[in-house]
Amino acid sequence: MVWLASPRKALPNPSPTAGVVLRLPGRPFRLPLRVVRRRVSARMTLLTRLWQAGNTLTPTRHPLKLSPMRPSPPSSTLCKFTSFNASYEASFASPLFAIATSNMALISSLFNAISPRFPIRTTDIQVHGGHLVSDVRVRVSLFNGNAILETTADKFSAQFTGAQGQQDVEIIKDCVSLALDGLRSWNTELKVRQEILKATFFGDLLQDNITSTDVINACINANERFTPESYGAASIHPALRIELENPEESWRVSLDLVRSWVAPKGFLLIADATFQDGTIYSTLQEKVDFINKRIARFLADAGLTSSSDQPA
Repeated sequence: MVWLASPRKALPNPSPTAGVVLRLPGRPFRLPLRVVRRRVSARMTLLTRLWQAGNTLTPTRHPLKLSPMRPSPPSSTLCKFTSFNASYEASFASPLFAIATSNMALISSLFNAISPRFPIRTTDIQVHGGHLVSDVRVRVSLFNGNAILETTADKFSAQFTGAQGQQDVEIIKDCVSLALDGLRSWNTELKVRQEILKATFFGDLLQDNITSTDVINACINANERFTPESYGAASIHPALRIELENPEESWRVSLDLVRSWVAPKGFLLIADATFQDGTIYSTLQEKVDFINKRIARFLADAGLTSSSDQPA
């Protein structure tokens, strides 16, 4: 081991014979002081250069690819519904074969049931025949073609487009109820095994800097799992869908929230409900009220608050 004097103290001029005595095994060995100083100076110079290099070199940094920040939607986003399309379908328990031979009697029953409430012209009634029983159908058009009522051997269906507000909801329910009354007056043994009610509502967000995609992303956190780059796309727009079912009450409902392709703030709310024979919701009004409650809960869970009287 080498013992040196403190570097802070000035050393006197050493004599030529001055040095450091090394206590090595065997006999003492004197190392000249100038050799010791030269070796220490070289080591100090090396340490200094390493320290300077460590302070001048910076680690390589890779830039992070951050996607642009989108504003988070508030807990409740105000929206409005502009219009909606609705449909009703009743599948018969057994085919109505009589439609192939007595379709004029069916037309008369429908006309007598509906026309006192909603006028029907003869030009609004169509009869389609064919070689197959399933090809035979009776079609009644209402409201300049915005409502189509169609009866076949297997089912009755009603389509309504461009409806607005609660008043049109009542008109739709009246049309369906009157048409079913006309069918039952034509065939007293008519039985329905399944009913499907569907509505598509067109809405818009009323708050700035928020798109329908932002609202849906806030519900399902789609950005954490799905990225447009992995699909080779420029952007990605998720949709929200839930399916509800209660076999004991014989009903099934699906609710969808999707963005509109027309405008960033636009969205579509789609409700589809199926009721089997034996459901506890027997009347049309009970079924409509049932759907309204599920839609209201769905909107609340999605963070949307309607400023209009729709959906209804």
